[in-house]
Amino acid sequence: MTPAGAGLFLEGARLKNAGLWAVDFLDASGQVLCRVALPNLALQEDPPALLHPVVTGDVQRTGTVREARLRSGPTTVATLTVGLYADTDRHLRLPTLDLVLGRRLKLSDFRLPYLHHTSVGVGARDVYGNPASYFPATLDLPDDFTGDVHLLETPGSALPLGTVTTHVTHDERSASIPTGTLPPFAAPAGMPSGMALDSTGNGPITDEGDYIQLGPPGGATGGLATTGAVGFDFTLTNDVPVFFGFRFRGRLPASIDDAAALGAMWMDGVPGGFFVYANWARNIVFRNYADNQQLEVSYGYAAGADIDVAFRYTDDPQGPGGSLQFYKAGVALGGPHTLTAKLKLQPVLPFFVNNVGWNHRTGTAGLGVRALDFTVPVPVVTQQFTALNSNVVPANVARTLMFDATALTAPSGPYTLRYRLGSPDASAGEDLTVRVGPYVTAANEAHDVVLQDWSTGAPVQVGVYTLTKVVGQNLSLEDAEFGPLVGTWTEVAPLEAPIEIGGLRYYCEGIRMRGYTQFQFGYDFAPGALPSTPFGDPQGIDSYMVPHKWVVRDRDGNALGTLQQHDGTPLNPAGRSPVFEGPWDGVSKPLTTPTNRWVPFGTARAGLIWRSKRPEAVPVATLGAKLPRYATDVPYAMHLDYSSNGFDWRLAFGGHGSDGQLNGFGNIRVMPFNPTDAETWVNDATVGAGDPYKGLYGTNSKLAVGATWLKYTPFNMQARSPVTGPGGIRDDRQAIAEPVWLYLTNPTGQRWDGTSHLELALDYLTGYVSDPVHVFEDGRPRPLFRSRPTRPITMRGHWYGWGEATTPPERAYYAKGGRPYDICDDANPWRAKVPEHGSAPNKPVFGTYQIDSSHAHQYPHWGTLLFKTPEFAFLGHKFWDQTRLYSNRLLQSPGDLGERSSAWGYLHAALAWKTAAKRSERLYSREDVLAFVQRELEAFHDTHCATTPGLFNPPATFTNESQLFAILVNLFGPGYMSNGEYQQHDFFIGYWLHALAIGERLGFNAALRARSAKLAAVLDWMVEIHRKRIVGRLVDGPRLTISGNSYLFGLPASAVSNAGGVAANLPQGYADLIPLLGQADTWAYNGPGTQNGTRDGQGLDLLMAGPSQLKYGLGLTGTALDTAESVAAAWRNDRKAAEEAKGSDAGSGWFRYLQGSHNPMLPTAQGLDADQEVITDLAFTGLELSALADVEDV
Repeated sequence: MTPAGAGLFLEGARLKNAGLWAVDFLDASGQVLCRVALPNLALQEDPPALLHPVVTGDVQRTGTVREARLRSGPTTVATLTVGLYADTDRHLRLPTLDLVLGRRLKLSDFRLPYLHHTSVGVGARDVYGNPASYFPATLDLPDDFTGDVHLLETPGSALPLGTVTTHVTHDERSASIPTGTLPPFAAPAGMPSGMALDSTGNGPITDEGDYIQLGPPGGATGGLATTGAVGFDFTLTNDVPVFFGFRFRGRLPASIDDAAALGAMWMDGVPGGFFVYANWARNIVFRNYADNQQLEVSYGYAAGADIDVAFRYTDDPQGPGGSLQFYKAGVALGGPHTLTAKLKLQPVLPFFVNNVGWNHRTGTAGLGVRALDFTVPVPVVTQQFTALNSNVVPANVARTLMFDATALTAPSGPYTLRYRLGSPDASAGEDLTVRVGPYVTAANEAHDVVLQDWSTGAPVQVGVYTLTKVVGQNLSLEDAEFGPLVGTWTEVAPLEAPIEIGGLRYYCEGIRMRGYTQFQFGYDFAPGALPSTPFGDPQGIDSYMVPHKWVVRDRDGNALGTLQQHDGTPLNPAGRSPVFEGPWDGVSKPLTTPTNRWVPFGTARAGLIWRSKRPEAVPVATLGAKLPRYATDVPYAMHLDYSSNGFDWRLAFGGHGSDGQLNGFGNIRVMPFNPTDAETWVNDATVGAGDPYKGLYGTNSKLAVGATWLKYTPFNMQARSPVTGPGGIRDDRQAIAEPVWLYLTNPTGQRWDGTSHLELALDYLTGYVSDPVHVFEDGRPRPLFRSRPTRPITMRGHWYGWGEATTPPERAYYAKGGRPYDICDDANPWRAKVPEHGSAPNKPVFGTYQIDSSHAHQYPHWGTLLFKTPEFAFLGHKFWDQTRLYSNRLLQSPGDLGERSSAWGYLHAALAWKTAAKRSERLYSREDVLAFVQRELEAFHDTHCATTPGLFNPPATFTNESQLFAILVNLFGPGYMSNGEYQQHDFFIGYWLHALAIGERLGFNAALRARSAKLAAVLDWMVEIHRKRIVGRLVDGPRLTISGNSYLFGLPASAVSNAGGVAANLPQGYADLIPLLGQADTWAYNGPGTQNGTRDGQGLDLLMAGPSQLKYGLGLTGTALDTAESVAAAWRNDRKAAEEAKGSDAGSGWFRYLQGSHNPMLPTAQGLDADQEVITDLAFTGLELSALADVEDV
């Protein structure tokens, strides 16, 4: 339910009587323009009181509002303070005042309270559910409503209404590893593949008939071990099994000088695990590595005799540990023992048998193994429905109400559910029409999609998806600001089973909201081809879809749209190559022509988007008020042919540098918007004609991007490099991609060719669906870590190597990437190594696409904060999955404070939190996000910060690198240790400050601080060390010599060696470094004169932006910070003046790499490049509400 309009907000008042009040809106002459009636105020007596507007009478004129006056009605018992609240469009929008107030009223400038998502009047909508299921009633209650809900009409026994309780029990799953033959042994059925055992050690293993012997008695040693992590998945219970059993059956050696390990699970540095062994005293010993508690029981075995020993752990969910029972030949051996800590078995733990203590390469000679048995819990989820027995329901129960359609086997209804909030005759509530069955589409509304196979050159219909199965409804973002703005949506999936062609499934899901429909198409490996999809190695499976088209139809079969290539050909057209086949120029730029154009191909996990219309934009006024904003005073930034670089292996490889950078590749200022070719683009004299700064528009720049384009077309990545190195295009190597920054900062602007900033941003954001990261699990595009922040899944095979190797393949995401020498046999044209990296030489598995945490700067989430649709959040949460698959950590070590990967991860978490939805299965919830970040930052707090010594408690003396770092980071700010030296990577650290400032502006930091004192302490300390670095570098040591390059700053090794291990003898600040490092003649260069090169670059850009981020993003104040801001502004203005003196060549000497969001941050509600009149003050006298500034007609 959304508010009917807007109105007045009275705080600190108790209203009595229920007489009719009204608000008159008057022009300058006192003429009434509109009268709004405000009835029934007595329903809300406690502050705050809401005045819900209802238009009465026929006084409805347009004009300039000078004054709003509260008319007649009851008196008050307390002084009133008055503010305004808005509807979900976020601007004052009374039913008859749209043309008077419109979007030029910026509510943020009232600086008075206003409310969101307030139920106003009685709403009506449809609710859908599936037969044979429970489905939510989705009552729409304001977040702050705590009263009773009165049910006026329900479907009764035809469709019972009640609550559903979920119960989780556990069945037992037992499996045995018999050892009647020599290893290796495959994992038994029902167990993770990591349970496969293989031999290790140097001793011989012999087959003794009904058992195997690990090395001859008294001779060489041998052993058995898992090949990797076992992969037990107990993450639903925090890695603690509700029960766990292990049994060893075999033969002891003739003599035991040390422990003969019967079974062990442990790994150095990983909490938890166990060790069970037979010792020299002929006893069985169990050790719990959670706290090193040791239990010993008498077994009474004989040397060289058979042994059958087992244990079973049972967890105590209410206590700190559990119980352990030993068994001898299946019979309990004594009573249960109490474990003081829980048995914790993380998925990464390997299993060992016959290791001697902690030695994994040596075993007790002569141990015989007959069988190894395991018993593990398997969760079983059941649901219990309890029907309501009252028509008055507390708010907390009403929010969880479900319909019971389990007895229905076919569509049924409609039924009615009517409810009111607070009392039976209240004006707030809903009249719901409940339908069991598919969504009912309207005339001309998208109803289904047809998949056509064009492999033969003609369309062959292979399947239809009817997009009317409701899988989520009345969904909304949890954010108090943008939830009402975006509004509610319904998620739909096909009624039909998935369509499968070859080894791929072709998918489609959609959203429906307020007359807007969006379908997202996707592709992933079929379970028959890849059983653990989306995990497992897809080697040998063709990852490319057949030539095909999708046709979107209404319920009458009329075509509403076709998804095909921009030139009308099928997707993945036959007869064309997924990689460009040439020719190229001398530095590998693709020489496409009108007769030899390239079109992007799609692979598994890429997607497509179809929309019924352009999504509605968030009001311009909101952008400056609620989102980060940056200066726009350097229009000649990024204006050289080498300002932006990257490459797309599908088009070219080679060029400048060993990584194959193409200078100018991906620069959105010169890239074509519409599809074209390099020859046409190079010869087009109008390119850049509307830009007064000309350095970017030479042949080299135009040729680098001529084969690519910015407009969203199927599978187009808009020159976002699909490979990591060297990091993708610099236009995208920031928190806010360049086209998005342009729109955010100047929403009414346009590029030199007339393309609006809105269109640039919308198409660029839509293009993120093309990246092959949108996986389907169990047939749904759910986030992979939803409700399971520690889920044991990892990434394998990326730019930086093989990846985490201990995860079983069925839980490993194969990126199928790597360095050029890993994955290709040739470069121009691309020739993949077959079959490992392609099903054919010109078919790299995922089109060469790969992301790692160091380059995880893909944030399509911004689109949901700019346009009223959740679809961009869907994309963004999938990109967060990619960096979490690479490493599901945030701040693992102190050095991460100065690393980019952790900064990108923090920003992903902030944007996922901002765009979270509690009930959508396609988005993370806020609890998902906060639980993950809390786990990470609190572990960082406990391990590295709050210790003594630690980051919060640096020592007075130091004897190792970690102690030295604790001292230096508190003196000089974020950094890391490299080869024993403290260093700062200026743009890595700049990314971190960038992320923290955005997190603060979005409200994410405040949510973390409110969640726990430890989180607050870590955040506040991080902000403080950033302040020390920014002030120190700009004020105390502005001209310190930087050697090597423009972005690496290091403490001289002599400063540490001369300190003699005493903290007080170290330099205590940047001023103390001047005698050690020396000073450049000017801040603009790294050394004397112009030696060592200019400091112009991303590192300095972010350093100069630092004071503004600390002040306007993070809310810091202080004289030193003001001085730092003045210094940065003076430097910036100095360079601006020098560049602007060059006229059309401005940008040739400085600001060569300045990205939009690396400009100085602006205060809230500033920087909006639009002419707006806003109400800036309010006064209340008696019963008159006066606006002291005009709001002009729109």
